[in-house]
Amino acid sequence: MKQVPFILCLVILLTACSKKTFTVEGRIDSNSDRDFNTTQIYLLTTTTPAQLIDSTEVQNNTFTFQLPADSVQIALIRPANPIFQYFLQPLLVATESGTVQVVLGKNSTGQGTPLNQALQNWKQHKANFNSHLQEIYRDYWKASSEEKDRIDSLKRALSEADETFQLRLIEENKDNAFGEFLKKLQ
Repeated sequence: MKQVPFILCLVILLTACSKKTFTVEGRIDSNSDRDFNTTQIYLLTTTTPAQLIDSTEVQNNTFTFQLPADSVQIALIRPANPIFQYFLQPLLVATESGTVQVVLGKNSTGQGTPLNQALQNWKQHKANFNSHLQEIYRDYWKASSEEKDRIDSLKRALSEADETFQLRLIEENKDNAFGEFLKKLQ
């Protein structure tokens, strides 16, 4: 009988210690020539209208978010002041259990958990796709009629490869927040 309170306390302690958290360990890109100390950083939902999940302040070019990881969603990290988004690119993150290392700068990055790595890979793919597409459009306006046909074929092939990549990502992530997010973009 005397062991019941002890066992009850042990169960409560183990339950309290096993709560999963989502942590962002963020820093400002060291290549930035501006001082962002005391800048507010928001963690927002990606719903419309966006809702504030949490906020923090940059201190010594670093910032941290730590929240319970009770449900996984795709969220957005960005400076509170929209003008600063020119210098600190907003970044999508998955609020899954674990620690995400974030660097905010002209080309913000995040890594550290499986979904956040997938988000970073997707972001890099989209940047490469957009860069190639921009080159194609630039060449198109300078091209002769024959070259325009070849460029149109190239553009179609690039778009088909992108669509295949997107559909593969959706299939691979059909049971998680990243897959749901990608489906909404289709």
